[in-house]
Amino acid sequence: MARIALIDDDPVEALILRSLLEHSGADHTLEHYASVEAFTAAPGGPQADLIILDRRVPPWGRFSETLPLIEASGWRGPVLLITAAPEGVTASSDALTLIGPVSKSDLLEPEAVARTVGEALAAAG
Repeated sequence: MARIALIDDDPVEALILRSLLEHSGADHTLEHYASVEAFTAAPGGPQADLIILDRRVPPWGRFSETLPLIEASGWRGPVLLITAAPEGVTASSDALTLIGPVSKSDLLEPEAVARTVGEALAAAG
């Protein structure tokens, strides 16, 4: 069972993604964090096999602003980048395995979510 950390300020999107994962039959747990700080300050340190990171997590509007905070926490692993508008989005990291960005509109079916999460977990080894 994979532990997934969703970092997204929108609780509705978290509910939708959790529901899609459950309906896909994938054996994953999803923990929602409304901010990068909430994830990095989690008791016992950040615990996840995969992070799903939204591009805009206030007060930041770009991956280039949030990825360094995740790196600084010491967490290492795959980060699936999601956004409502993937055009022109770039991101880089020396310490994290970045996947995407993936358009949120491509994650509207349970099978698509399960496939994307599975590919992200496999990409990181």
